Amino acid sequence: MDFTKNSKAKRQILCPLIWAIISSSLFLISLIIDYQHEAIKEHVRFRKGFLSRSAWEEPPDGSLRCYVFNVTNTEAFLNGTDKKLHLQQIGPIVYRIKIGNANITDNENESTLTFRKLRRKEFVFDEKNSPPGIMDQKIYVPNVVLLSIAAKIHDWFFLTRNLFNVYAKHEPIFVHHTVHEILWNYTTPMVDEIKAWWPVSVDNLGTLHNAFRDEKPEVYTVNIGMQHGMENFFKVRSLNNLTVFEKQLDKIQLDPEVCPIHVDNAFENALFPPYLKREDQLSIIAADSCRTLPLVYEHDVSKSGLNGYKFVIGKDSEASCLKDSMGVPLPSGIFDVSSCRFDVPSAYSQPHFFGSTYNYEEHFEGLSPNPVDHQTYVWIEPKTGVSFEVKYRFQQSIPVPQLSGFSEKIRRFNGMVVPIFWYEYDLDDLPSHSMFLLKLTAVYLPYVQKVTTIIFLLATVVSLTTIICRIYGISPMEALWFGQTELQQTISEVPTNPRYYDDSKSFLPKNAIKM
Repeated sequence: MDFTKNSKAKRQILCPLIWAIISSSLFLISLIIDYQHEAIKEHVRFRKGFLSRSAWEEPPDGSLRCYVFNVTNTEAFLNGTDKKLHLQQIGPIVYRIKIGNANITDNENESTLTFRKLRRKEFVFDEKNSPPGIMDQKIYVPNVVLLSIAAKIHDWFFLTRNLFNVYAKHEPIFVHHTVHEILWNYTTPMVDEIKAWWPVSVDNLGTLHNAFRDEKPEVYTVNIGMQHGMENFFKVRSLNNLTVFEKQLDKIQLDPEVCPIHVDNAFENALFPPYLKREDQLSIIAADSCRTLPLVYEHDVSKSGLNGYKFVIGKDSEASCLKDSMGVPLPSGIFDVSSCRFDVPSAYSQPHFFGSTYNYEEHFEGLSPNPVDHQTYVWIEPKTGVSFEVKYRFQQSIPVPQLSGFSEKIRRFNGMVVPIFWYEYDLDDLPSHSMFLLKLTAVYLPYVQKVTTIIFLLATVVSLTTIICRIYGISPMEALWFGQTELQQTISEVPTNPRYYDDSKSFLPKNAIKM
């Protein structure tokens, strides 16, 4: 073929030549770069419009399941017949919660992201998934006003305790209210009477009312981008412009090394660093209880085609800050939330005191802590650091010290950590598009890279073959037929060609080939 005179021939060569250059370039790129690693780098850069950021901006909805405890032996306990409280768990009382992130600002100079966490954009009672008529069910619960104040003033001047006994004389030790009142509208005349000599900031003692009466500001600044290193992705820099919990500042005198509790280097608990290892120790911010929670690996898990690591609450690292609640000692696994929640002794633990050293069997019947129902955990996909199943489970209790100078009925609670209620916060499954993106990055991309590498290689071979065929003026089918014909001819010549039978030249025995 004369390329100098035939412009059509040049055009016939140009197209496969371009394809050969493109496909060979893509083949080399597929050999050099790692698709999965590049996708994870884009995730860490967390740029506007990137799919993982869009999924984070609109997180899945969740469910809040609440449980309260009905005391079934109030009379026997008060008259001394029973030494233990018999508890009956009531629930779940289910609410649907919509969460989100607002006021999102990229701080490009610092490679950080600032946003406000909205934990309750919507909060609706889920009657369908709650027991029928549960909100109107009446139960007996300890009088939290009596126990809380008695615990707070247990070591005050004896005249103060005597004055309290005057006000508490006609107050019942147990109250009989509906579940709705316990959660949302728990009032007592004693609060109004106590205000005359002791400032009380709470009128309504409803558990959920006080938890959700106002949205606590949660403005986070977190690391994004490759400048900080992948291991620091989404690590908190500050919460409400502080590196400590503001309400923990009064505890700095306890142990300046760890008090108040620092939030920097913890995680906001939505995203974690990629390439997570089993031995990594994480900590997440529990803003409602003004503390961080250490997480440690427990075992591998899998769900919907995703493999991950299960992280659970580990041993407390800030024991000196949280080991007592306003002077009331707390067992390990139970931590103080008094300064964060109310100005009275109050404590959080996992439900039914799971994971604590508290000897609950000495004081209660009806509790049965187990990891299936009561353990807090996070399932994290380790390649991306994205959590795909989360259950936060916590119980609020009143720690009661050894009381003296109070009525006999109040003293029956000596040394108890009295459970009030517990909740489970459960995020829904990731939306289908978020799950597909997570699977694509964590599972499919390595296979996609192998397949595309082979495709680019084949495209290169086909393009080069086409160029050769057009240079010599034959079609690919003709080239294939020509190759087959030559092979047959070579085989047919084997018996008559002396060199195949020359023992000095051939490595084959004479009878190796028979026609």
